[in-house]
Amino acid sequence: MRYLLSRFTPKALRSPVYKALYSRLKDDYSLSSESFRDLRILILGPAKTAFNDLRKIDASQYDIVVRMNNGISIDFPLRNASKRRCEVLFHPLTDDLDPLDASSINVSGARILVHRTPKRSAFLSTLLAERRFAGVAEVKIIPVEKYDILSADLEGYSPSTGLICASFFLDSPAKEVAIVGFTFFTTAYVEGYDPSVTSDEAAAAKVRRADHHNPEAEALHFDKAISIAAAAGKIVTLGESVQEAINAVKQRG
Repeated sequence: MRYLLSRFTPKALRSPVYKALYSRLKDDYSLSSESFRDLRILILGPAKTAFNDLRKIDASQYDIVVRMNNGISIDFPLRNASKRRCEVLFHPLTDDLDPLDASSINVSGARILVHRTPKRSAFLSTLLAERRFAGVAEVKIIPVEKYDILSADLEGYSPSTGLICASFFLDSPAKEVAIVGFTFFTTAYVEGYDPSVTSDEAAAAKVRRADHHNPEAEALHFDKAISIAAAAGKIVTLGESVQEAINAVKQRG
């Protein structure tokens, strides 16, 4: 019934329907942080600097490799692991990205697809994705309430998929979180991730034009979350380029 409601509810009735579905099913679909207790997590961001950062990381030492968006189809130089390895994929399921299909998920080995839900109405897409990828990957969400908390800390801007992902794992009881490939929109992406961004300047210009994200606020939030996680005893391993990008924002004040 939930699938029928998500697909065929008339537009005029969608608001009460998605609010009711979200309220009833949110807990069942929320990604459980306990699932990652005492595990070692490697998060692969899409910045081209990820390739250099990965030279010092042995991917075979990590229990979970996490990717996001179009990164599902990127060949990363993962030492002692498949170039497409991915256990968890964060994705907005929106039309502005490459179509996500079962073949890409199967090649990567992803077991969990995490749908970022910026508003309750997006939960309808969660239900449709669950039906579409049944038997391929489990579909989960980061609750809208978490999204709203992050947005408030970013001066009302939308948190990027990468920030939502990193924030979740830094807050989780994972043993270690390693993060590479994040430069807060100051460098181009790895080849094949976004063909419209061909240079560092283009990456910065694109985010400014869209005005959806606040790169400086994200970097500062990132830094704060890392400090809190480290103080709580979690091992946090950052790629050199990630740390350099954070430091650059802090130096600018």
